[in-house]
Amino acid sequence: MIAMNKGIWEYAFAAPLGAESWESAISFLEDTSFFRVFDEEVPYVRAVFTKKGEIITLLNEAHGGVLYVQGVYGGQAHAIVQGLVSMLEEAGTTVLSKEVEVLHPPPRMRRCPHCSEVVPLKEDICPLCCYSLPRPARKRKMTAVLIAFFAGLFTWIYTWRKDKKKFLIGLILYVVGTTGDATFGTRGMLSPSFLVGTVITLYAFGLALYRDEEFYRSYGL
Repeated sequence: MIAMNKGIWEYAFAAPLGAESWESAISFLEDTSFFRVFDEEVPYVRAVFTKKGEIITLLNEAHGGVLYVQGVYGGQAHAIVQGLVSMLEEAGTTVLSKEVEVLHPPPRMRRCPHCSEVVPLKEDICPLCCYSLPRPARKRKMTAVLIAFFAGLFTWIYTWRKDKKKFLIGLILYVVGTTGDATFGTRGMLSPSFLVGTVITLYAFGLALYRDEEFYRSYGL
């Protein structure tokens, strides 16, 4: 029995998914997930992100397919993957292992622009042709923490794709607080704008500390 906590689970297939099964799997993920990222440069790697920030990664390599779910056991992503595996099994796909807990997420891949070899995203040199690969732009946790500490809600601009609602709600609340200051003539530490700003800053700072580096690589602008 796998513990009911946050982790990464792996489902391994005996063989690569055929074209029909692959398209069915992609359609299934599109229909059941809220936000998706498709890397068209790596045609056999697809990743989707659920509303709660859980990650599902589907790889269809030459030796066989692998399906990863990163999130909370029993959560939305876990349920989506269970449904997908059941659908693939009904279509004749042999699943070698189910719900094998792993310690590390699957590597993010990209294609070498020189020889088209697929290499891990973290690599700087293509192992096949030795081409120097450009480094992808990444967000940093420390940057987000510093912005939150000094500028409060503006750290959510740094992670706009995920946090635009938080930023807009926080901005509206701060404007309402400032309006309250003008209406009631309050100033200082008991003014609505100060109280609202303090709460938003503490929340933004705590959230930035809580999130890990993978969040900022996945959800940057």
